Amino acid sequence: MFPGRRLGESETRAEGRRDEENNRRDFLMQYLGRIAGEGVLTCDGEPITRVAYDFEGFARPGGQLTSSGEIEAPAADLQALFGRPHIQLLTDDGRLLDLKLSRRALGGVALVEVSGDLPKSRDHWRH
Repeated sequence: MFPGRRLGESETRAEGRRDEENNRRDFLMQYLGRIAGEGVLTCDGEPITRVAYDFEGFARPGGQLTSSGEIEAPAADLQALFGRPHIQLLTDDGRLLDLKLSRRALGGVALVEVSGDLPKSRDHWRH
């Protein structure tokens, strides 16, 4: 832009769209894919039961990873863990994941928020 020159209407709109796209990029999460398998659910380091899991992963700007999904186990075991801290999943492939049960289990399935040793590379997530 030249000093003293006013932007035309089309230039102003184009500049506004660029700003919106840049701002949107700062807030978008990148879908990494999903991981699924089996492992041992623990509470305070004590084994509770074997579970099947299915999680989806996302990367936030700055590289922070977030994940959520479902675990499947005997309903009584899941109900007993609801609201308790220090719940972890040791996956059969050796990852230690921290879990927070999002809401009471329906039957033998619970929704969970996942953190901890999530795969950092998109190559480790299924697409």
